[in-house]
Amino acid sequence: MVSSREIKSLITNFIKSSKILSIATNTNQKPWIANVFFVSDESLNLYFLSSKESSHAKHIVKNPNAAVSIYDHSSDIGSNVKGVQIFGKVVRLKNLKEIIRSLNLYLKRFPNAKKIDPLSLIEKGLESGFYKFIPNKFKFLDESMKEKYGVKQLELTL
Repeated sequence: MVSSREIKSLITNFIKSSKILSIATNTNQKPWIANVFFVSDESLNLYFLSSKESSHAKHIVKNPNAAVSIYDHSSDIGSNVKGVQIFGKVVRLKNLKEIIRSLNLYLKRFPNAKKIDPLSLIEKGLESGFYKFIPNKFKFLDESMKEKYGVKQLELTL
């Protein structure tokens, strides 16, 4: 049996290797999915920047429940498929301290963003929105785990 700590470590390492996630939202029976750049923290919370006018941001206001998919874009049929599905809630950051913290994570992950004036990024974060996805369940798929763990999918509930 694989320990929760080991599963969390596998998921953390995979998430750190990715830069784009797909977030699925829903309101009034109108599902939506969007791809966004993201960063994560030590608790596996995911942070992304989006316009308040985007469909997913409008959905989040009405229904904070969402699902995220992150996968290895280099996977092909017959090769090692790897990805994680994550379920949780999304909140728009309003606290300046949290926005600055998420911005620092963002700048560390995306060095090219440093070319943009940090104050304008903070303003953009306030005008648009830095969002925090708070996970409560993970489904991690890695076909290469079959030999080591006897399974190719692991689940983790926080």
